[in-house]
Amino acid sequence: MKMAIFNLLSVTIPMVTGAVTCYLARNAKGATNLGEALAPWFAVIVAVMASAVAGELAAVVSLVRGERLVWLSWLGVAVNGLLLLPLAYLALTAD
Repeated sequence: MKMAIFNLLSVTIPMVTGAVTCYLARNAKGATNLGEALAPWFAVIVAVMASAVAGELAAVVSLVRGERLVWLSWLGVAVNGLLLLPLAYLALTAD
């Protein structure tokens, strides 16, 4: 059994990215129209989906390597998979 590195990364990468980008979005300057009000939150969603891709890859790497805490790897696969569902929907319905 190898040390649990990638399965911890698979869970923490999206969590940390979400927390940091939410903090940055909340501290954005005052908006004067709807686009400026929603843009920081759109950036949060894009950043979390991008980090979910990295988290999913880290979870798969941890399963391939045979790391300890296998349940955490499967939790990372499930959580990152749920975070990637909107991205999959957008990719499949794009014209």
